[in-house]
Amino acid sequence: MKMKALLISLTLMTASTVSFGQWQATNASNQSNNVIQDFCEHQNNLYSSSYEGIKKWNVGLEQWDSVPASGIDLSGGGFIEDIVSTGDYLYATKWSPGCASHMVYKSADDGLTFTRDTLGLPKNGACDSVPNTILAFFSLPNGKIVAEFQTNFYTKNPTDAGWVVDNNMARFMAFNSNAWYKISSTKLYKSTDEGLTWTTLQGTGFPPGMQPTVLEINSETGRIYYNAKYGFDNVSLYTDDEGASWDTLHVNNVLGNSWIGISQMVQSLNAKGAEIVFGADQNVNGSHPEIYASYDGGVNFVPDTVGLPSNAGIEYAMDFHYYNDELFLIFNANEIYRKGAGLGISELKQDLIVSLYPNPANDKLYINSDEEIKTVSVYNLQGRLVNHRQWKLSDSFLDMSDIPSGTYLVKIRTNQAEATRRVVKY
Repeated sequence: MKMKALLISLTLMTASTVSFGQWQATNASNQSNNVIQDFCEHQNNLYSSSYEGIKKWNVGLEQWDSVPASGIDLSGGGFIEDIVSTGDYLYATKWSPGCASHMVYKSADDGLTFTRDTLGLPKNGACDSVPNTILAFFSLPNGKIVAEFQTNFYTKNPTDAGWVVDNNMARFMAFNSNAWYKISSTKLYKSTDEGLTWTTLQGTGFPPGMQPTVLEINSETGRIYYNAKYGFDNVSLYTDDEGASWDTLHVNNVLGNSWIGISQMVQSLNAKGAEIVFGADQNVNGSHPEIYASYDGGVNFVPDTVGLPSNAGIEYAMDFHYYNDELFLIFNANEIYRKGAGLGISELKQDLIVSLYPNPANDKLYINSDEEIKTVSVYNLQGRLVNHRQWKLSDSFLDMSDIPSGTYLVKIRTNQAEATRRVVKY
């Protein structure tokens, strides 16, 4: 039986571009007492929200430009908290300290003008004209918006007349192209119909009392990461089989006690291939921001603080986001950092065509490239090297016969670039 080659168009970068770069300040704020609240990608642009309002990252000038955001009144001590994209619409929430509540706005013109979008949301008893306090606010892959108020979740499409209660949602959700996932304190659930129905996944009977802090999916491997507070302890787990079995992500090897004297908690995490970066709340001595990275799938973690300031009241990293092959980071402070710029971006190799076939593979995995391949390495999803070889001009395939069945990451290196792709061995 003839197998069709799987052609993959790859944009490759030098290995140091993101993984081993140092953090750089982006000068996100003009005020020392400002606090960055959120950021999101919308229409291929990166937006941030803070006490100063809404700003957009100017890629050409490498600076944050203020967005007028007419329709949102920030007088009286209010500030923009959440900034969320549905694809076509940009949503923002404004915190009003006088009413201890949020107002919800939407924009159809990339943040230039906003209108209120609150019909159907629960009202605040002290200020009946505005919604209550929002506990979580995010978008779904199908373009809906989710808002959590006390014990209920509300959803809507931007073009719907009003919000409706939809308690199929959860505060901690993660998504890939095939399924949605949500987690409670004891169970992991999966939906294949955009959240209409959910299946309880086997093997996810966590003990009662676990308080989730992170649910994340690796964008390249599909691995699911779950972090929670259990009593005074930090628990970090991952699964490669949708919860049928769980392994420990050994972040506690680098964590200690927090500034309040209990175990540090992982507050944010981003995983892409073999690279994992996470932020924890401040440690007991407060000597530096608590950012750690792994470049081997989580086997080893090291501090990732080069370029970050010595601690000045920073408590934890709120979020990470890859944008234009750079990793952006926000703290609960007045600055946004990025890593990758100026460290080899000009050396990007565009449109390098590589073919790996068949996939799934059995004994032989054929690899072709329009550039000379130097090395090929195979890692399991735990980040362990299971095969490595120097590639010769006469070589055409990688021998997979001694590798057990499963899913692997194949790293291909040329003189100036590398790429990692997922391959199944049966």
